[in-house]
Amino acid sequence: MLKSRYRFFLLLLIFNAIFFVVSERVFSSDVLDNEYFINKERVLDSEVKALSLSLSHYIMAGIYDSQNKIPLAISEYEEVLKYNENIAYIYVRLASDFFLKGINEQAEKMTLKATSLEPENVKVKFLTAMIAAAKNDYIKAEMLYKEIIVSEPENLHALSILADLLLVEGKIDEALEIYEKMSGILKNSFVINFNLGVLYTKMEKWDRAEQILEKVLMLDKNHIEANFLLGFIYESKGELDKAVNQYNGIIEKDKFSRDAYYRIYDIFLREKAFKKAEDTLRLFIQLVPSEEEAYVKLFSMYLVNDDYKNAEKILKEALNNNVESADIYSNLGYLALLASDYISAVRYYKKSVEINPEDLGNKFYLSVALNKSGNKKDAICVLEKSVSSGKVIAEIYNYLGFLYVESGENLEEAVYLIKEALKLDPSNIFYMNSLGSAFDKKRDLDTALNYFLIANSANTGDAEILENLVDIYISKKDFWDTKEFWEKAYKLEPDNNALSEKFKNIQEQGSL
Repeated sequence: MLKSRYRFFLLLLIFNAIFFVVSERVFSSDVLDNEYFINKERVLDSEVKALSLSLSHYIMAGIYDSQNKIPLAISEYEEVLKYNENIAYIYVRLASDFFLKGINEQAEKMTLKATSLEPENVKVKFLTAMIAAAKNDYIKAEMLYKEIIVSEPENLHALSILADLLLVEGKIDEALEIYEKMSGILKNSFVINFNLGVLYTKMEKWDRAEQILEKVLMLDKNHIEANFLLGFIYESKGELDKAVNQYNGIIEKDKFSRDAYYRIYDIFLREKAFKKAEDTLRLFIQLVPSEEEAYVKLFSMYLVNDDYKNAEKILKEALNNNVESADIYSNLGYLALLASDYISAVRYYKKSVEINPEDLGNKFYLSVALNKSGNKKDAICVLEKSVSSGKVIAEIYNYLGFLYVESGENLEEAVYLIKEALKLDPSNIFYMNSLGSAFDKKRDLDTALNYFLIANSANTGDAEILENLVDIYISKKDFWDTKEFWEKAYKLEPDNNALSEKFKNIQEQGSL
């Protein structure tokens, strides 16, 4: 009998040694170590022969696990259970394998069996919680992780997963408490403290976030994300000088840090310190002349300040530095439109569309430039091709309909197109005005009047809409309403000669 037991313990030692060699996966090393295997009391009451027969299956299961051959491992673990179905650890191994294969129902069954054998086992609870979370049963998972933490208050693995779970559930305050607890356990953990700082930033608790981030940077002063986050916190607190200094510190560490330059630029722009904003991006462009976004940002600043000369200059500087993009050309086209240089606008927008044929906005502006340059047919052709391709935006529908109306052709199609534009943008008064013009062209005056009135009710300060109402009321010989809307339009455009002529017609046709 003693000899038999000696052999058993020798087998068990060999068995455990092989297990530790072949089992390298997370569940076996970090979460599900072999403390769950056969407890000594149960083993001593079992047949040594059964253990010997099941040993080879268990060893093979471990080998298959290490090779990620999970179906084969599952098969071997099931063979082990044929010899002894009361081994909690085997159910845990099966549960982990089913879980890794995404077979959560089977995994859950295995954890239930393991729990029935060892109801207070923390590792079994851990796996059960993971499966519950995978099935989106967050309430059950949260409850189990909290039970684990009650029995093991400093279980960082459980604490961190619980914190993440609480964030998924939107329980940010509770997650913060967990992270604060972890920070107390591992005071010098960079990751824990950084995540804590991120959470306080999301909660807009700026002072605490600043305190945490300063601690984080004491642990790793060169960490870029932490430095940026502290700069953002300073910005959010309105401490813009400190924010600029923080971002400049990042640039000292990495002079090519694009985002640091852009953050400084945005701060100066917000403060209307345009020269400083310009100098910041000029410095960056000197370092990285191929950075398109820097040119576009400067262009936008010049445009807002009506500095069209420098706006054009910076875009052409980009082209000189071989920065050719659809945005660069389309912005040049926009400047040409503003300057009524329609030939140049057409050239630039054609280049933009050539570079990026998927940009529907540039196709729209190309058609505008073509129409303004006297090439209405070409403008219509560009828009018709876009509509026939099925790739359309509201502006294209409306403008094509407007051009048909202006040409006096395809009026039914024009009505259809403008209605399609309104489906995409129902509150657009200019599309409503276009639809009124289409019905006016069809001499459906009542319908036209209705759309003009709707457009005017949404924006009573648009002279074009008011003038359209004047025209409709003249056509309907409603002279008093004509006078009312003419006066409103005239206040907005007193130098409009066409309006003055209409006033003479009103005087001739009605008793005003």
